[in-house]
Amino acid sequence: MIFLKTLLTFLVFVALFLFWWSNEQRIDLDLGFIILNARVATYIIAAFLLGFVPLWLYYRTLRWRLKRRIASLEAQTAIPPTKPLDSKPEEVANTDNSPLSSV
Repeated sequence: MIFLKTLLTFLVFVALFLFWWSNEQRIDLDLGFIILNARVATYIIAAFLLGFVPLWLYYRTLRWRLKRRIASLEAQTAIPPTKPLDSKPEEVANTDNSPLSSV
């Protein structure tokens, strides 16, 4: 599974690089205080990452918190270990051979 995740990540980066490399047209982006001159693909990839990364970080922190909460709840409900039973039952001293009464 780790191999597949690594392969998929590599293929995504290769596809992004090919997309960036094939789009050579440069444009100016005026932000008011600076003018950026870069490829169109650079702006597209930056916009995608600007939307993707914060939500991905939120998802990862939410998943981490839920895993911690589940582990905490599982630890609370765990049955404590019991003592092993003795191999011989306790002998009851009955010297007068009368039946034992339960009180």
